[in-house]
Amino acid sequence: MLFLNDVYYRYEPEGIEALCGVSLEINDAEHIALIGPNGCGKTTLIRHLNALLLPEKGSVAVNGLDTKVT
Repeated sequence: MLFLNDVYYRYEPEGIEALCGVSLEINDAEHIALIGPNGCGKTTLIRHLNALLLPEKGSVAVNGLDTKVT
């Protein structure tokens, strides 16, 4: 299971937020699609799910393990 709770992220300290309060739960064997225009945060969201990026605020958990800790 993948779980995002109130995730915020910006690439530069004073830049615009790439993710702003994103919450999402994806259960095992569930299929989803991320759609939207260029620059809306799709890739940033995926990078949080595989811990390539860590949220400034909020949490991301994969199978119950927080990505900030593991």
